[in-house]
Amino acid sequence: MKKLFGSFLAAVLLLVMAVPAFATSGKGEILDDADITNVTRLAIATPIYTPPTEAKTTPPTREEIVEIMENARNSSNCYVLTYDEVAQNIKQDINIDIRVLEKKKAAKIYAENIAKYCDAYVLMMATGLDNKRPTLFFGVHRAKDSVQIYDYRVNFGRTDVFDVTTMKEAAEGFFKEFDRSAKAQEKDREKEAKKQMMMTLDGKILTGKDIPDEEENTDGKEDKK
Repeated sequence: MKKLFGSFLAAVLLLVMAVPAFATSGKGEILDDADITNVTRLAIATPIYTPPTEAKTTPPTREEIVEIMENARNSSNCYVLTYDEVAQNIKQDINIDIRVLEKKKAAKIYAENIAKYCDAYVLMMATGLDNKRPTLFFGVHRAKDSVQIYDYRVNFGRTDVFDVTTMKEAAEGFFKEFDRSAKAQEKDREKEAKKQMMMTLDGKILTGKDIPDEEENTDGKEDKK
């Protein structure tokens, strides 16, 4: 009986190890040396997403995507505004409800007003859904001019499944990686500032040519060997 149980347990472990895991660790990139350390307030824009017509499993609906992004904001160190919260602020300020407008017009008014409420906003987009090789893009755009400053993407393999669970993992992964990238950029800038400070002497930036290879003699005479 013990041998049978041991064989069964070993088979289960092998089966679990053989199942390919979804690669939730997407890749994040700061674009054009943009400064993301000053992003403390982030907003969620309405996603660019149309569910695929055919899928291996049930893909998330557009409404589920919105809900997933809103829930995933709890993974961020930033203060994150939902689309509805931004829409309510815009309605209060200019008496226009973007939630009932045509998509392009709503997006235009959103972009024109978003800088009042946050430093940047994230726009989620999905491509390749119908060919069963989805790629999820999370683009962070500067609020004042809508220029994209950060890109995070998750590529699905042929054996990966795009559903509510994997979408949750990808959304949480974005918020966590954005925080990590901001902290890494801040540390790099602190290191560079310290390096420049150490190279400064009496208000002068020393270059490699200014630093002698050996200690110079004060009397102008050569060293005797």
